[in-house]
Amino acid sequence: MRPQTTPRKPTDIVLDATIRNSSVRERAPLPDIDTANTTTFKSIGGIGTSQFSLTDQFNWELRPEFPIFSLVEPCGFQIDVEASFAPHGPLRTTFLRIVLLIWALQVLYVDVIHYPPHNLYIYMGYLTHWGHILVICYFFASLLCALPGSSRTILYQPDQEGQPPHRIVQSTWLLYSIVAPLQVAITLLYWVSLSTGPATYISVMEHGGLTCLVWLDGLVLGRVPVRAKHVYFLSGLCFMYTCWSIADVVLGIGGGEWGPANTDDALYPVLQWGRDSKSAALLSAFAVCVLAPGLFFLSWALSFSKRRRHCCSWDVSGRSLYGQEDESAAGDGDTAQNFGYTMA
Repeated sequence: MRPQTTPRKPTDIVLDATIRNSSVRERAPLPDIDTANTTTFKSIGGIGTSQFSLTDQFNWELRPEFPIFSLVEPCGFQIDVEASFAPHGPLRTTFLRIVLLIWALQVLYVDVIHYPPHNLYIYMGYLTHWGHILVICYFFASLLCALPGSSRTILYQPDQEGQPPHRIVQSTWLLYSIVAPLQVAITLLYWVSLSTGPATYISVMEHGGLTCLVWLDGLVLGRVPVRAKHVYFLSGLCFMYTCWSIADVVLGIGGGEWGPANTDDALYPVLQWGRDSKSAALLSAFAVCVLAPGLFFLSWALSFSKRRRHCCSWDVSGRSLYGQEDESAAGDGDTAQNFGYTMA
């Protein structure tokens, strides 16, 4: 059993300046919500709705005062930690996540033992392997959240508003926010601009297979609620790799010896900083400023998707909120069972 806290009702949210200054609210106030981006919550057939669009939500989460790991949603409820990071019970989720972690480690093992020994010094110089290591770190952190007994030690619900979750939860949260879009970007860039030979087990797993496993864990085994501010960490990682690719050429480290067909010293043929710096700069700018943020927004939007219980369709109906079911079962007509978000 998780520590019980008193869930907030949507009626506790103050959307008008006059009400905000009144004494109606007895609990600690939420971070100020931009009234221009919010409308009053209604109750239609027992289901609360709002016109708070995804773009409004994204901007709301990007506010400077909004904490990076805040559990508070605009509707006033908190994100349910256990339902978001290990919702299907410890044994089932633990077993499946052990399988995912072992699979990712097996791919790494096979890749390393078949890698040319004289090129192992540059193994971690490639973005693919950066992503692979981050995937393993994510699966490990995700597994810790699913271990028996973790509901009390790791997945506890904070007692106070504004208090972040456990650090392991924070690590899992941030790693997924980075890895999910990064793996899609690595997959697209590889098959569109780099792949020339026949597909192998390693090339498929590192450029598509691991991507599917990450999204399976984050969207099906869990419901990781990606926060908009996490995009800064993804952009920072992409910028770091761009700087590394430049340093690799400037310092003459090279990309290893791959035979007479690959005589250049660049890590990737599309990043020829020494010979064609303009093309390399344009591709890097596109990847850092367009591709990565775009894929991040996709993973962020999908974090609102919720699978229906009796069918395989998906609808944008909000995240798993703590106390939501309890309030609905109590028959409070003013309490929302679901808070919908409209695509905009």
